[in-house]
Amino acid sequence: MKKVTRADVAADAGVTPTIVSFVVNNNRYVSKEKRKRVLESIEKLGYIPDATARALKGKSSGHILLLINNLHSPHYLELIDEIENQSFSRGCIASLCRMRKDDDFLKNILSRNYDAVLMDGGNSSRNVAQALISSGTPTVVLQSSVLEKFDGQYGLIDTGLYEGTKDCIERIYDKGRKKVAYVHRMNHGLDDRDYRYKGYLDSVKNEPIIISGHTNNEELSKNVVEAYEKYHFDALFCRDDNLAITSLFALERKMIKIPQDVSVVGVDGTKNGREINPTLASLRIDRASIVSTFFDQVEKLKKGETPESVVLKSEFMDGESLS
Repeated sequence: MKKVTRADVAADAGVTPTIVSFVVNNNRYVSKEKRKRVLESIEKLGYIPDATARALKGKSSGHILLLINNLHSPHYLELIDEIENQSFSRGCIASLCRMRKDDDFLKNILSRNYDAVLMDGGNSSRNVAQALISSGTPTVVLQSSVLEKFDGQYGLIDTGLYEGTKDCIERIYDKGRKKVAYVHRMNHGLDDRDYRYKGYLDSVKNEPIIISGHTNNEELSKNVVEAYEKYHFDALFCRDDNLAITSLFALERKMIKIPQDVSVVGVDGTKNGREINPTLASLRIDRASIVSTFFDQVEKLKKGETPESVVLKSEFMDGESLS
C-alpha cells in the first residue's frame, strides 16, 4: 500500500503542503475553514506524519520505546532496566508499552515522534513492525522466530535463542536424561517458526513431548503433572523462566524431586530463577548487548544507512535444577 504523503493531504484538501505542516505541527495560524479541510483529509487518507522528518527539523523527542507482547515477562522488565541505564547516558528516556494490533494504537504510537523503537519481532507483530518501518521511525526488531524480510530500512537483532536452545537440550542429555519434554507459553498456539520451539524439535532425541494449552498458572501446573504421569519424562525444557518455576513447584508438590527425578531448564536467565531453591538452570539472553547493538543500529538508521543484522550468543547458566 502506497504511503500517504503530506502532498497527498494537501491535494485532497485543496491547500499547499506548507499549510498541512502548519496544521500537523500546530505552530502557525491557519484559518478555521482550511484547518477543518486538512484534518478531514488526514482522517480520510489515514495520513501519519513522518517521525524521522520531524526529528531532522530539530524536534527530536529524546524518547525510546520498547514495544513488547508480554508486560509480565521478567526478561522484558530487566531489558527495559538495561535500556533505561544506557539511555540515560545518552540523554534519552525509555518507555515500555504492550503491543496492540488496532489502527488507533498504531496512529497513537506513530504520532508521538519516538526517537527509536525496539520491538518484539514475533510473527503476530509483523504488521506493527512494518508500519513503524514504513513511517520512517528508526526501528530495530528483536528476532525470536523465523521472519520474512520487511520492506524498508530497519535493524535486526537475533538474540541467539535457536542455537542456545539446541545447546540446552544437548546439556540435558549429557546429564543422562532420556525423555525431554517442552513447556510452551500461555495463551499461544504452537508455531514451529518460534526459535525456542524449533530448537527443541530440531534437537530432541526422544519422541517430542509437548505441554501446551494452558492459560494460567493453575492450568499449567495441572498440565505438567498430568504429562508427567502419562509420559514419565525426566527433564523439562520450558520456554521461559516463569514457566519453569511454576512447573518445578508443581512437580515438587507431587513429591517429584528436582533434579533427581526431573531436571528443569528455563529461558531468559532472569533474577527470579536465581532466588528459588533449587536454583534454576536457564538460557540467559544477553540484554546488555541487545541494548548497545540497538543504539548502534539506530545511529546508522538515522544516517539513512541499513545496519547489518546481528546475531548474539545466548549463554547457558547452570543451576541446581539440572545438576
